[in-house]
Amino acid sequence: MINAPNTLSSKDKKLRKQKSASSRESERHHPFHEILNELTVINLCCGKFRVVAEQSRHTSLLVGIERMEHAVIEMTSLLEKISESIKFTSAARASAVSQRSEPSAAQAQTSNVYPLFKLTERRR
Repeated sequence: MINAPNTLSSKDKKLRKQKSASSRESERHHPFHEILNELTVINLCCGKFRVVAEQSRHTSLLVGIERMEHAVIEMTSLLEKISESIKFTSAARASAVSQRSEPSAAQAQTSNVYPLFKLTERRR
Protein backbone atom coordinates (compact mmCIF):
# COMPACT_ATOMS: atom_id res chain seq x y z
CA MET A 1 0.00 0.00 0.00
CA ILE A 2 1.29 3.43 -0.90
CA ASN A 3 0.74 6.21 1.59
CA ALA A 4 0.26 9.52 -0.16
CA PRO A 5 0.77 12.70 1.80
CA ASN A 6 -2.47 14.23 2.98
CA THR A 7 -2.58 17.52 1.11
CA LEU A 8 -5.59 19.69 0.57
CA SER A 9 -6.52 20.90 -2.86
CA SER A 10 -7.02 24.60 -3.40
CA LYS A 11 -10.78 24.00 -3.53
CA ASP A 12 -10.71 22.33 -0.10
CA LYS A 13 -8.63 25.17 1.31
CA LYS A 14 -11.11 27.74 0.00
CA LEU A 15 -14.04 25.83 1.51
CA ARG A 16 -12.25 25.61 4.85
CA LYS A 17 -11.57 29.38 4.77
CA GLN A 18 -15.21 30.10 3.93
CA LYS A 19 -16.42 27.89 6.78
CA SER A 20 -14.10 29.53 9.27
CA ALA A 21 -15.06 32.99 7.99
CA SER A 22 -18.77 32.19 8.35
CA SER A 23 -18.24 30.87 11.89
CA ARG A 24 -16.30 34.03 12.80
CA GLU A 25 -19.10 36.12 11.34
CA SER A 26 -21.73 34.28 13.37
CA GLU A 27 -19.60 34.78 16.51
CA ARG A 28 -19.43 38.49 15.73
CA HIS A 29 -23.16 38.77 15.24
CA HIS A 30 -24.08 36.80 18.36
CA PRO A 31 -23.77 39.82 20.72
CA PHE A 32 -25.85 41.94 18.33
CA HIS A 33 -28.50 39.25 18.26
CA GLU A 34 -28.58 39.06 22.05
CA ILE A 35 -28.83 42.83 22.41
CA LEU A 36 -31.69 42.93 19.91
CA ASN A 37 -33.45 40.20 21.87
CA GLU A 38 -33.15 42.26 25.06
CA LEU A 39 -34.42 45.36 23.28
CA THR A 40 -37.42 43.33 22.12
CA VAL A 41 -38.16 42.35 25.73
CA ILE A 42 -37.92 46.00 26.79
CA ASN A 43 -40.25 47.01 23.98
CA LEU A 44 -42.80 44.35 24.98
CA CYS A 45 -42.63 45.50 28.60
CA CYS A 46 -43.22 49.08 27.47
CA GLY A 47 -46.40 47.89 25.76
CA LYS A 48 -47.62 46.32 29.00
CA PHE A 49 -46.68 49.42 31.01
CA ARG A 50 -48.52 51.59 28.50
CA VAL A 51 -51.75 49.64 29.02
CA VAL A 52 -51.49 50.01 32.80
CA ALA A 53 -50.59 53.72 32.53
CA GLU A 54 -53.52 54.39 30.20
CA GLN A 55 -55.93 52.59 32.52
CA SER A 56 -54.71 54.58 35.53
CA ARG A 57 -54.47 57.78 33.46
CA HIS A 58 -50.90 58.66 34.44
CA THR A 59 -49.78 61.04 31.71
CA SER A 60 -46.30 61.41 33.17
CA LEU A 61 -45.82 57.62 32.96
CA LEU A 62 -47.03 57.63 29.36
CA VAL A 63 -44.43 60.27 28.47
CA GLY A 64 -41.67 58.20 30.09
CA ILE A 65 -42.82 55.03 28.34
CA GLU A 66 -42.88 56.87 25.01
CA ARG A 67 -39.28 58.05 25.58
CA MET A 68 -38.22 54.49 26.41
CA GLU A 69 -39.88 53.13 23.26
CA HIS A 70 -38.16 55.82 21.19
CA ALA A 71 -34.79 54.93 22.76
CA VAL A 72 -35.33 51.24 21.91
CA ILE A 73 -36.07 52.15 18.28
CA GLU A 74 -32.96 54.35 18.07
CA MET A 75 -30.74 51.67 19.64
CA THR A 76 -32.08 49.07 17.23
CA SER A 77 -31.32 51.22 14.20
CA LEU A 78 -27.81 52.00 15.51
CA LEU A 79 -27.10 48.30 16.05
CA GLU A 80 -28.27 47.52 12.52
CA LYS A 81 -25.94 50.21 11.12
CA ILE A 82 -23.00 48.84 13.14
CA SER A 83 -23.78 45.31 11.99
CA GLU A 84 -23.90 46.37 8.33
CA SER A 85 -20.66 48.30 8.76
CA ILE A 86 -18.95 45.23 10.19
CA LYS A 87 -20.26 43.06 7.35
CA PHE A 88 -18.96 45.54 4.78
CA THR A 89 -15.59 45.89 6.49
CA SER A 90 -15.08 42.14 6.88
CA ALA A 91 -16.10 41.51 3.26
CA ALA A 92 -13.68 44.18 2.02
CA ARG A 93 -10.92 42.80 4.23
CA ALA A 94 -11.55 39.24 3.02
CA SER A 95 -11.43 40.25 -0.63
CA ALA A 96 -8.21 42.21 -0.07
CA VAL A 97 -6.60 39.22 1.66
CA SER A 98 -7.67 36.82 -1.09
CA GLN A 99 -6.30 39.15 -3.77
CA ARG A 100 -2.95 39.38 -1.99
CA SER A 101 -2.60 35.69 -1.13
CA GLU A 102 -3.69 34.16 -4.44
CA PRO A 103 -1.54 35.20 -7.38
CA SER A 104 -3.26 35.43 -10.71
CA ALA A 105 -2.88 32.56 -13.16
CA ALA A 106 -0.59 34.64 -15.37
CA GLN A 107 1.73 35.45 -12.47
CA ALA A 108 1.86 31.83 -11.31
CA GLN A 109 2.61 30.60 -14.80
CA THR A 110 5.40 33.09 -15.54
CA SER A 111 7.18 32.44 -12.27
CA ASN A 112 7.75 28.79 -13.25
CA VAL A 113 9.05 29.46 -16.76
CA TYR A 114 12.74 28.84 -17.39
CA PRO A 115 14.51 29.56 -20.68
CA LEU A 116 15.57 26.44 -22.54
CA PHE A 117 18.02 28.16 -24.88
CA LYS A 118 20.18 31.22 -24.75
CA LEU A 119 18.55 34.22 -26.26
CA THR A 120 20.27 35.19 -29.47
CA GLU A 121 19.50 37.87 -31.95
CA ARG A 122 18.13 36.78 -35.27
CA ARG A 123 20.12 37.79 -38.31
CA ARG A 124 18.27 38.51 -41.52
